[in-house]
Amino acid sequence: MNGLQLQSHLAAAGCGISIIFITAYDDKESRRRAMQAGAVAFLGKPFSDEQLLQTIRSTLRPDKSGTRTNVITES
Repeated sequence: MNGLQLQSHLAAAGCGISIIFITAYDDKESRRRAMQAGAVAFLGKPFSDEQLLQTIRSTLRPDKSGTRTNVITES
């Protein structure tokens, strides 16, 4: 099972967790599919420690409306 399949399985099971994809295979189609399916971020390797921490912080911090904001990161 790959990450996109796991994301789909979790969604079908009603598990509404925030998902940050981390991949060495950063292609536009996988990024599009992940984000369209509700991922909050898609990090292509290599990325900095600070980029990962910023993504996690942004994911955990609700915006003014009380919802979490999607973070799209490009490497």
